[in-house]
Formats: sequence, C-alpha cells, structure tokens
Amino acid sequence: MAWAPWADPAVGDAALDQVRRQGLTPLGPEQAAAALGEVLDRDEPATVLADVAWDRFLPVFTLARPSRLFDEIPEARRSEPASAESALRTELAAMPPEGRLDRVLELVRGHAAAVLGHAAADAVGAEKAFKELGFDSIAAVELRNRLTRASGLKLPTTLAFDYPTARTLAAHLLGQLVEGGAEPAADGLDAVEATLDRLPAGDPGRAELLSRLTALLDRYARVPDETDLTAASAEDMFALLDRELG
Repeated sequence: MAWAPWADPAVGDAALDQVRRQGLTPLGPEQAAAALGEVLDRDEPATVLADVAWDRFLPVFTLARPSRLFDEIPEARRSEPASAESALRTELAAMPPEGRLDRVLELVRGHAAAVLGHAAADAVGAEKAFKELGFDSIAAVELRNRLTRASGLKLPTTLAFDYPTARTLAAHLLGQLVEGGAEPAADGLDAVEATLDRLPAGDPGRAELLSRLTALLDRYARVPDETDLTAASAEDMFALLDRELG
C-alpha cells in the first residue's frame, strides 16, 4: 500500500504546509488507520491512499513536462480551472483605453500578493520579477489559477515565467481581454521599458540597449525612396527584405 504524507507533528509545520501547497492533504493517523481497515476488508492487491486537490497538484506535477499518469482518474481530468466569461472583459470595454492597463495591473498585483501571503497589492512591484519576489513553481500555478478565474481566459501554467513581471503580464492579459488592447509586441516593449527604468544613467548595458533601439528605429522607420512598393513583385519584396533586414 502506498501512502500520501502523514500529518506527523515531528515533520514540522513548514514542511506540511509545503505539501498542502502542492495539492496533497496530509493524512491524519485515525483517518489513515480507518482507510487501511477498509482496504484490507476488500482484499485489494495494490492501493494508493491520498487526499489530492487535483486543481493544485496536477498543474505542478506536469509543469516541466506532460504526463498521462492520471488520465484514467475522472477527478484529475476535471481539474483544470474553469475559464468562464467574466465581468472583467465587460468592465474593461467600458473604460477609457488609457485606464485599462492600470486596472489589469491592479488585478495582477493583487492576486500575486495574495499568493505570496501579503495583505496588499503594494507588496508586489509592477516592474519586479516574480522570481525575485519569491515565486516558485507552485506559486506560479496558483497565480495562473487565480487569473484564469478572474479573467475568463484559458491561461498556460507557465504564465508567470512567460511574462515575468506584473506589468508585462498585465499587458499580455489586456491584449487577450480587449480587442486592440495591446499588441503582442507591446509586451516586449514593456519589458524593454522596465529594463531601462532599472538601469542607472551611466550603466554600459543601458547605453548598449539605447544604441540598439536607435538602430532599430532607423532601420524600420525609413522606406527607400527608390523603391515603389505598390508596383513591386514578390521577388522585389523578398530582395528588399533581404537587404533591409539582413
């Protein structure tokens, strides 16, 4: 017989809390002994006794790679958080465009703070990386589950790693929630802006980044005067792209 972790006081509260965050409820001795009696009465050859919160356990278990280990367990198949339509989309659509990002940022910071055990959203800096704030894989999944329920979007378990600050994550969510709210490229621009804000004026990395941005603007903002794009053939366009983009 295979057992889930037991609620042994000798293990320590911190270790038991970590087990709960992973989606496994430690078994009380009386509960485990009673279950063992039931298993023996049925004469089953192999049994696993565990109290599993599948909505927390399965996303963490499959974060690094997919697994079909629990495919035959109905509760596990139903464990994905519901992505029902939420009031947030309606609220954002009714807001002035300039206030939408701040509203979603407030939402992200509030849920991130709750995951970390903070009482207020102010504890989560908009530009600070989630990893620096103390996020681990379990916290990332918890944040994703919260934002899925709050936004009505189907979000990946790697959300907090794909968009590693509250601001970049908020910009991504806004683009999904409101048509024209934020283009995908804007997420990258937000990340660049956040990086520049963190770098002091004399930092060599800041100077290099500004130089690259200036070169990109010069490359993509100008159209060669000698090229008539409206009359260009497909071969002409590919040649232009090769020349301009390298």
